[in-house]
Amino acid sequence: MKLKFLFYVMAVPALFFFTFRPPILYASPNANDLLNACQQALQTSNIQTQHLTYRMTTGISQGGQAPTTTVQTIEIFKKRSTGAVKMTMDNGYSSQTVISQGGHMYVLNSSTGKYTPVKGSAPLDPFQESLQTLNNFDSTTVNQVDNTTYEITVMGGKLPKFVDHAMIRLDSSANEITHVEGVDTKGSQVLNMDLTYKKVSGFLQVQHVDSQVSSKNMSMTSTMDVVTNEINANINDSVFSVQ
Repeated sequence: MKLKFLFYVMAVPALFFFTFRPPILYASPNANDLLNACQQALQTSNIQTQHLTYRMTTGISQGGQAPTTTVQTIEIFKKRSTGAVKMTMDNGYSSQTVISQGGHMYVLNSSTGKYTPVKGSAPLDPFQESLQTLNNFDSTTVNQVDNTTYEITVMGGKLPKFVDHAMIRLDSSANEITHVEGVDTKGSQVLNMDLTYKKVSGFLQVQHVDSQVSSKNMSMTSTMDVVTNEINANINDSVFSVQ
């Protein structure tokens, strides 16, 4: 169940409005080209450092009970030259800090104030450069809403087996994916997500995300707001010290 919820939160698909539209009299752009243009707009190859803080507000309801709401602040430091990442998660009651550097991961022991190496850990991908292109699906269809808005339905490929299809709404003028929807193999909507963006130091960045996730026995709403986003500012190596 946790793996499914992780997919729902991180997946990228779109809501279809069932309204009449006149037929488009010219060929629609290729779905793969549209999707990959959106991914290229978020490329990070010229980002050398980043200091990011965002706030997550999450409400989880199980078995029809009143939702339990949590607020978590996550602060991240990233440095390309050393491949180092530092992440601190704080829910107001407790916090956890993790550092990845030199191919190893370390967790801060809040009792001793010292970092402990994590056995068998793999290095993190600070700037997400290992992400594949967005065109690895078995089938894609494109519906043009207006001059710059497209809805793309994708099936198979990289989607998890329990997901029947995903629908993606994007703005081709800004190369932004603005809405995401996922439907499982039983025909139930399992993800509804809205995204907004902001240019930071010339780089397109996700600024706000609203999402709704549901399964047979659980539902979750989540809001993500970026509080701090500093790009290519100086970050001293001491930030990543595990001594």
